Amino acid sequence: MNSSASPDLTTLAPASGVIAHALDLLAGDDACIGLAVSGGSDSLALLHHAQAWARARNRTLFVATVDHGLRAEAAAEADSVASHCRGLNIAHDTLVWRPPQSSPSQAIARLARYGLLADWAAQRQIGAIALGHTLDDRLETSLIRARAGSTWYGLVGPMPAAAAPTPTKHPLRLIRPLLTRTRQALRADLTEAGIQWVEDPTNAARRHERVRMRQLLAATTPETRASIQRSMTRLALLRASVIAGARTALTDIDIANEAASIPPGLLAELTAQSRLRLLETLIQCYAPRTAPLQSARLQTMAENLTSAAATASRTTLGNCTIRRSRKGVIIAPAPPRRIGAHPPIPAPDPARRARELLMDPYASLLRT
Repeated sequence: MNSSASPDLTTLAPASGVIAHALDLLAGDDACIGLAVSGGSDSLALLHHAQAWARARNRTLFVATVDHGLRAEAAAEADSVASHCRGLNIAHDTLVWRPPQSSPSQAIARLARYGLLADWAAQRQIGAIALGHTLDDRLETSLIRARAGSTWYGLVGPMPAAAAPTPTKHPLRLIRPLLTRTRQALRADLTEAGIQWVEDPTNAARRHERVRMRQLLAATTPETRASIQRSMTRLALLRASVIAGARTALTDIDIANEAASIPPGLLAELTAQSRLRLLETLIQCYAPRTAPLQSARLQTMAENLTSAAATASRTTLGNCTIRRSRKGVIIAPAPPRRIGAHPPIPAPDPARRARELLMDPYASLLRT
């Protein structure tokens, strides 16, 4: 069903304390916050709650809707969101993407969507974009990653704060203030306020793995879902601790545009998990990628770099060359493997990108 025309969200009840608290922490001191709103129930609830929060905190919101062109209704749905925003006096932009092929994968569409949002954020001078991901999205993502053989680090699912998926010239972080709310609860908020939302028919198409995981979760008991949630939250807190250890180590590393230089002994001082995250982060800075590194190869490399038996080594992982000597460890883009091939393109500012990838994910917000 389509959203009602220009509802006056300013008359609605203020945002719940949990969501307002999450926005307070995740938005930080930013005067302007971006919202990605599709018109579905999750993102429309985000708009509703963020508007109440922004009004109370004297913040400015900007909204963007991506018209992906994959469904005939996409343009009308973007117009519907624009109508909501006009009623709230919130600036709205429709970002148009036309896929190069008729049926692009969800991964390609996702990267294109984030690319458009990153460009929009740079134009608007926005440092954070809020996304409408919910507790349901956390659970679904964890199941999807479990089926793909993810390590514990990936089973955590989406975190409240994260870096943009690919490097950007303009500093940008993604924030998710709704991760402790269920989709059902958010829809109840909208229903009580008399606001309708858009139903995307692809959300019921079993050809998509996320839909199959959603249906699997719907068949489980509330106790089972609560148990999974508790386990994920424990892992999220552990992940935040691991990231903090790696982030602290950044202060002792020389991260230049050409290479990163890790002083002797630093890697050995870290916990095993923080060491893995630090190495993976630095590789991502000099050879950005959209998929995690192979965990087994990363583990082997980390063990070799800290082995007391080896004094010098050289290996290649993730299109980076990693060299160990008595002077420490050097990580740099690897030369092309064949004539005519292009070398990896490092992030515009590797040092900043490293800090972004190892930012505080605010895992404590996931406690309920």
